[in-house]
Amino acid sequence: RFKAETRFIKTQFLVEQSDNNKIVENDFRETSFEGNTSFSDAEFKGRVSFEISRFKDKANFVETQFLAKQGNGEIIENNFRETSFERNTSFDGAIFQGRVSFEISRFKDKANFIETQFLAKQGNGEIIENDFRETSFEGNTSFSGAEFKGRVSFGISIFKDKARFTKTRFLAKQSDNSEIAENDFRETSFEGNTSFSSITLQGIIS
Repeated sequence: RFKAETRFIKTQFLVEQSDNNKIVENDFRETSFEGNTSFSDAEFKGRVSFEISRFKDKANFVETQFLAKQGNGEIIENNFRETSFERNTSFDGAIFQGRVSFEISRFKDKANFIETQFLAKQGNGEIIENDFRETSFEGNTSFSGAEFKGRVSFGISIFKDKARFTKTRFLAKQSDNSEIAENDFRETSFEGNTSFSSITLQGIIS
């Protein structure tokens, strides 16, 4: 629990990724950040988990580098599952080398993923490389200029305010071997103005 402002700006978390698929090298699970929190320009060498954590004030991950290598196991390299972001949140310019999950997370205010790079390679398994399923975006949200190299799912998610996907690049290619759509927006709800202008799409959207 961090009760005051927390700053890890330009911090290097140098724990190298282990060969043990059960180990999370940078473990912030179930942590409460009560003041402004910044990991801007930070670098994570190993896997990281903020699962079920809570950011009560602003959260900045601007140009943060998540460098864990994509593995074949079931552990997600960058895990933000069921995390609550209660104020403005920014992942602008962040780089995710491995898979990432924001499944069932909640962004209660503005959320930006502008020019964020999701670089996990496309696979054929059941684990989605970029998982935003059942995520709630309650403020203005932007993925403009973001790049998804692997599959992405926003299935059953909700965008309650403006949503921008301007010049977003969905680069997963259509596969005959996978039962999972490359870009999954099934049962996604867009309640505000929404833009998918000038996007790049190499696979299908369902």
